[in-house]
Amino acid sequence: MAVLVVLLVLLLTKPGFSQSNNHDKNTNLIAMRCGRGTLISLPNFIKNRNSTFNELRMQLLSKGVLYARAQALSAGDSVFAVVQCRNYLSVDQCVACFDDSVSKLFNCTSGNGGFISFDNCYVRYEDYADFYNDPYVMEDANGIPTLLCGNQSASQPTVFNQVVDEFLSDIRDATPKTSNLYVASTRQITSENATVYVTGQCVEGINEASCQICMNAAYDILNDCLPNTEGRFFHLGCFARYSDTPFFNVNQTIDITSFLKGHSSKVSIIAAAVGGVVLICLILLSWLLYRSWKKSKKTEQVHYNYKDLQRATNNFNEENILGKGGFGEVFKALLDDTNVVAVKKLQIQHDGAKEEFENEVMLISNIHHRNLLRLHGWSIEGSYVLLVLEYMANGSLDQFLWAPEYALRGVLSEKVDTYSFGIVTLEIISGKRSTEVKFDSQSTDYLLENVR
Repeated sequence: MAVLVVLLVLLLTKPGFSQSNNHDKNTNLIAMRCGRGTLISLPNFIKNRNSTFNELRMQLLSKGVLYARAQALSAGDSVFAVVQCRNYLSVDQCVACFDDSVSKLFNCTSGNGGFISFDNCYVRYEDYADFYNDPYVMEDANGIPTLLCGNQSASQPTVFNQVVDEFLSDIRDATPKTSNLYVASTRQITSENATVYVTGQCVEGINEASCQICMNAAYDILNDCLPNTEGRFFHLGCFARYSDTPFFNVNQTIDITSFLKGHSSKVSIIAAAVGGVVLICLILLSWLLYRSWKKSKKTEQVHYNYKDLQRATNNFNEENILGKGGFGEVFKALLDDTNVVAVKKLQIQHDGAKEEFENEVMLISNIHHRNLLRLHGWSIEGSYVLLVLEYMANGSLDQFLWAPEYALRGVLSEKVDTYSFGIVTLEIISGKRSTEVKFDSQSTDYLLENVR
């Protein structure tokens, strides 16, 4: 029994990585994620993970390289791992960044992997062979990119924006054409007496077309940082950064002129044209959705207690009904004796509907518009689901609509639905009924004729 305990302790023990301070002072944590997949055995997975970390570190030191990968496949919980440092680093700086990364990844105590990105390096481990063999698989291409912007604006924003935008455009075009998919360059801003430092790097092993796709997204998204003097873009396929503060030595720059004049092969152009547009759209859409969510996440939905809502509506008394429909009823509710809300009571009729309902609530809770009722929260009890909505004191729209011209005039055609929709729209805009004629003493026209 004692032997088993000792073995378990050894498996769960972190390998001895030094916490060296020999790293760039500008290093920042950009992104980190822990995996959520299930495992056969957590101790076995941790053992394999630690084994790959030790192997990666040994490769960096013994081979003097800035990129390494390792795998451990024993006991069913396989681990594939990679580390990639920026090419302007020394090996010692790379190892220091790797050690910092590993120390944080040890906080991922469950799940089937994780990744972390600093300014100077990127480390990933996962029970997922596809990313190991193809660094830009479809699952990674659809991931949400990360953007970090500085908090200081350029003194002359117009000039700074123009120079940096053109510079980032050149980096975007040059990076995929280099032999190691990496560039670092500088450019002068004469009017500000400043120098801009920019780097672009795609993950090792990626092809030129996929690198171009990722760098296109980097260029588009990094423009959101301007006119701030610093910006960072990270995606599982590439990394890009610009700053008016040096983060590499000027003797480490690469002349990108020849790459800007060169042309890609027809095969690369075709591949980029076919797959590029779709993947760029996916990356940008993911970024826009994420940014929209980030701006609105301060207003989160509340999970209300069913009994509290039952009391607030006086046990869903008919006297509190605001309206009825084919799928449920809406009640006026008084919360905390002061807060008036509308409670919509729906009934779930099929299996799986609760999960669908919760997913839908998570989506619409972040949609805000002055002409839409705001969702405050929700509750589920048995076969009933309740939506807690903003209360509108002006009544229901059906009190003001009355789309009965057929009953009055007896005219019906295949265009009646389109016509009726137009009439309803006019009623909403004007606040008048379709058959009302009391516009003024001189007119006896109905709504439609009066509008005409």
